[in-house]
Amino acid sequence: MLVAVLLVGALATAGWAVYFSRWFAVTSVVITGTHRVSAERVREAAQVPIGRPIVRVDTAAIRRHVEGISQLASVTVTTQWPNTVRIVVVERTPAAVVGLLGGGYRILDRDGVTLGEVPDRPAGLPLLTMDVTTADPAALQAAATVASSLSPALAAKVRTVSAVTANSVVIVLKSGSIVRWGDSSQGAIKAEVLAALMKRGAVVYDVSAPYAPTTAKTVTP
Repeated sequence: MLVAVLLVGALATAGWAVYFSRWFAVTSVVITGTHRVSAERVREAAQVPIGRPIVRVDTAAIRRHVEGISQLASVTVTTQWPNTVRIVVVERTPAAVVGLLGGGYRILDRDGVTLGEVPDRPAGLPLLTMDVTTADPAALQAAATVASSLSPALAAKVRTVSAVTANSVVIVLKSGSIVRWGDSSQGAIKAEVLAALMKRGAVVYDVSAPYAPTTAKTVTP
């Protein structure tokens, strides 16, 4: 009986230590994966309860808080005994820019999510010639997705990307030629087909149906 009492007492003490004492309370937050978003911004959004026993930390709630930062594509939150909460983030990748009426540019990722605004156009990002205040969100997303699917070699030849609907993405090349891309699907295949067609030279390249592409010497409605 004495052994049993001692065992129960030990378990009770251990349970108290784990669930209520400060021995296993959160004292540090480790954040990794930040580049354009500051670690301090993630820390503030996370609202990690410093001082709370680690087994009582709601990692799902912390993840939801951090997911409110639109520049992040994914968030993973774990606890690390005895005192650490670890937050791993993956940032969205800039895919294109769109000009603003008041000047400057808005940076978008492949899903059309705004990543920030800058006064000067960043090098290497295709320009979407669309009005972000009136454009169909699906069309804006499709154009951004297409821009993100362009290889560096092809992107270097692109002047602008635009779309009226999600199925009508159009690329204007620096040469003045027009590429009718269609929707944002099959981007890799369309890029390969376009590269092959461009060797022939044309005014219009239509790769909207990549397995039955066409070219034209003149622009038709």
